[in-house]
Amino acid sequence: MTAPRSGSLFTGTAALDMAAAEIFGAELAWCADLDDGAAALLAHHFPDVPNLGDITKVDWDLVAKLIWVYVLTLGWPCQPFSLAGKRKGADDERALWPECERAIRALRPRYLLLENVPAVVAAGELERVATSLATCGYRFAWCCLPAAAVGAPHIRERIFLLAVAEDADSAAGGERRSAAPRQAEGRRSRADARRRGRVPAADPAGEHERRLAAGDRRGEPEEPARDRGASTADADSDGIRQQPIAVARGDGAPVPEQLGADPAANADRGGRRLLERSEPGLGPRDDADGRGALDWAGYASAIRRWEAILGRPAPVPTVLGARGGRVLNPALPEWMMGLPDGWITAVPGLTRAQQLKLAGNGVVKHQAVAAYRYLLDVLERDAREAA
Repeated sequence: MTAPRSGSLFTGTAALDMAAAEIFGAELAWCADLDDGAAALLAHHFPDVPNLGDITKVDWDLVAKLIWVYVLTLGWPCQPFSLAGKRKGADDERALWPECERAIRALRPRYLLLENVPAVVAAGELERVATSLATCGYRFAWCCLPAAAVGAPHIRERIFLLAVAEDADSAAGGERRSAAPRQAEGRRSRADARRRGRVPAADPAGEHERRLAAGDRRGEPEEPARDRGASTADADSDGIRQQPIAVARGDGAPVPEQLGADPAANADRGGRRLLERSEPGLGPRDDADGRGALDWAGYASAIRRWEAILGRPAPVPTVLGARGGRVLNPALPEWMMGLPDGWITAVPGLTRAQQLKLAGNGVVKHQAVAAYRYLLDVLERDAREAA
């Protein structure tokens, strides 16, 4: 069976695409990122995958004819909504969701995997996106999950949204069409309190559902096998066992804050305090590669937990800079984001600033996998209940 294909907008480190590969077995067919650092990383790791660059200049109808993708990953720009920015919201020129919708309408993938910062909720961006997806003919569910919930030594809360096409014509080779204008006026067409949405099916008579129930799958794509196993190892290092994964429930049930992590480590946002606390305990000053032993003090339990999950030791937080001073080691945020060793830092030609930017703008794959598996279960349960 041929592996399903995925496309990727604002690809960055391709962590969402790694999640799509783990869950759906999807192979990256094309990506789109105009950032120089991201483009260099993608060319290095995916030399045969075309980078479409600026999504505002892409002819998506032509792309859809050439390569239909089963999954589309999309971590659309967070700068207009991030607390670290000017928070202009939809008025920011970097608020590119309308361009994302243009791509979705033309491509009509079966699944959409979306990700952004929690600030999109208060800014109204999540509601705008949810309404857009409903008008495009997708039902969806979303949750907010911190990276600490899957064992990472930092919080890094993110919004994850998974959408599935309502109509059967999103299949490969089928007619690709958007929902009718009034089709999106059904129940839960917005991001409601239960964090899921739906539009009426394109087949109100139920003929399509009855045909599938009878085993007639003519015109349907083969569903790829999805790995529904645990998204992290049940690792045990020095008596510290990985806690069960938990995610924000669709009914609003809270996520435990710590899941067994050191409270100080969970209070660490972006690794800044980790660096400050670790500075006095730095290893040998001649440790040029930044991978020497280090006393992590109050963060030791969180660090050991992530080391056990990733299967490799944490790099030291600082290394000798070009001027002889100590500077942040790019290998540390790369490790904290759960990326393979050298995924960013071994890419030829990347500056230290580009390496740090890529890690800072990325997503933890383990976090994405846990969230999307949960959301798949939510949508499948909803579909069964509605049948």
